[in-house]
Amino acid sequence: MARAHELALAAAMRLADRRAQAYSHRVLGRAWTRMGEWDTARVHYESALRLCEADDDAVGRAHTHLAMGWLREQQGVYREALIQVRRAEALYAAAGHLAGRASALNQAGWYHAQLGQHQEALIDCQAALGLHVEAGHRYGQASAWDSLGFAHHHLGRFRNAARCYRRALALHRDNGDRYREAATLARFAHCQLDSGDARSARREWTAALAILDSLHHPDAVDIRSRLDRLAS
Repeated sequence: MARAHELALAAAMRLADRRAQAYSHRVLGRAWTRMGEWDTARVHYESALRLCEADDDAVGRAHTHLAMGWLREQQGVYREALIQVRRAEALYAAAGHLAGRASALNQAGWYHAQLGQHQEALIDCQAALGLHVEAGHRYGQASAWDSLGFAHHHLGRFRNAARCYRRALALHRDNGDRYREAATLARFAHCQLDSGDARSARREWTAALAILDSLHHPDAVDIRSRLDRLAS
C-alpha cells in the first residue's frame, strides 16, 4: 500500500500539484503510523503541512494536524496529541468545515479523557456529538457516544455511561462497524465490572470476543485473558 502511494506522490510531484502531493504525504504518514514507523510518518506529515501552507490550503492543514494528533496518540503522548487536534479544530472552524471540526472535538475529548480530564472530555465530546448530528455523520455520532461513555464511566457515573455505550453500540450495529462495536463492548464491560456487575461484564466481553474472533483480530487475545481472569 505504501508503495502505491509513493508512486502517486511521484506522479503529483511531476505534475507540480501541491494539493495532490500533500494528500499523498498524509496517506503515507498514516500508513507509516500504522506500521509504527513514527519518524518516517512525522516527516511525511511535516511535508504535507509545508505544501498546504504554500498552497494556502487551510482545510488540508487541518486534516494534517488531525492526522498528526493520531500519530502522537499512537505514541501515547496525549498532551501533544491534544495540541495537534486543537490546531485542527481552529482551522476547521475558520473554514466552516462542520464534519472536520466535529472529528477534531471528539479526538480532543478522547485525549482529555486519557489524561484523566474527564469533565473537559465531556464538554468536547458533547459539542462533537451535536455537530455530528447536524452533519448527519452517524459514524462520528457513534464515536462521540463511545467517548462520552468512557468519560462518564471514569467519573463514576455508571448509569450515564451505560446509556452512552448503548447508544454507541446501536449506531455501530446500524453502521455495520463490527470492530468498533467490539471495542465499545469491551469498554462497556470495564464499566460494568467497575460498577460491581461482573455478570454483565462477562456478557459484554463474551460478545466482544465473538466479534473479534470472527474478524481474526489480535485484540481477541486480551479479551480472552480478561474473561479467564473473571472466571478464576
